[in-house]
Amino acid sequence: MRADTPPRTRDRVRVLLAAGGVLGLGAVGTLAAWTDDSTATSGPFSTGSIDIRLGASGSSTGTDAFGFSTFTATSLKPGSTVDGTLKVYNAGTLPFTYTLSSATVAGSSATLGPALGLVVHEATCGTGATVSAAGSTVASASLASPRTLAAGASEALCFRATLPASAGTGLQSQTGSYTFTFSATNT
Repeated sequence: MRADTPPRTRDRVRVLLAAGGVLGLGAVGTLAAWTDDSTATSGPFSTGSIDIRLGASGSSTGTDAFGFSTFTATSLKPGSTVDGTLKVYNAGTLPFTYTLSSATVAGSSATLGPALGLVVHEATCGTGATVSAAGSTVASASLASPRTLAAGASEALCFRATLPASAGTGLQSQTGSYTFTFSATNT
């Protein structure tokens, strides 16, 4: 700039030069700033299930409230025994441990249930299963230990009820039915 340039003009030129330098640096910095992003998406998450089912067959057609009609007897007399096979299966996606948590008798007589000896054995009735002749009363009937079933697996249980040979005449004309409750817990 020449020495005879008025101070006002010099100030304007300096401001323009300073602004141009700032704008020029900003443009140069912007041109060099490339960016890129990436994402990672997981696979699906889902929970498993346990689903204890009871039925006559080992398929997944069983229900939560099964009519165990094959375990029935009419005209019992002292020394009579009746057997019934019940399939327990796991219709869920996780293994579980199950127990026979209760066995109760309902009906017109409170004396028939305790008089019957009830045995539960881990096998199909009538196929070589050894079912103990000595039973327990219905109030204490249970499986010997918790049973484990893998997802999709099933097993048969044999139920045997015996009216003892020593049954008194007070047990004549009595009726009742068993309700067995099974409980499953994931393992």
